[in-house]
Amino acid sequence: MKRDRYSLRYAAGSYWIVDCAVSCEAYVAPVMVNETGAHMWKCFSMGYSIFGTAQEIAELYGIQFNEAYDDTVLFVEKLRRRGVDI
Repeated sequence: MKRDRYSLRYAAGSYWIVDCAVSCEAYVAPVMVNETGAHMWKCFSMGYSIFGTAQEIAELYGIQFNEAYDDTVLFVEKLRRRGVDI
């Protein structure tokens, strides 16, 4: 993850992943995420792997690791489709 480039913000009742290196010529819209996505983002920001993030999510929400892992992978794929490097 390019920690200097992206920032998690809370505004207007939602969490947003914002590209802080965006310019007028190459605008990238912020990505809105829910509370789970915000928690995943915080885990990645602290250097957790997909596996470690999934473990955190499984424990936090009391769900099976496989479900948390699948959700974490989908989250990463969503961000990559939107141009966010993790």
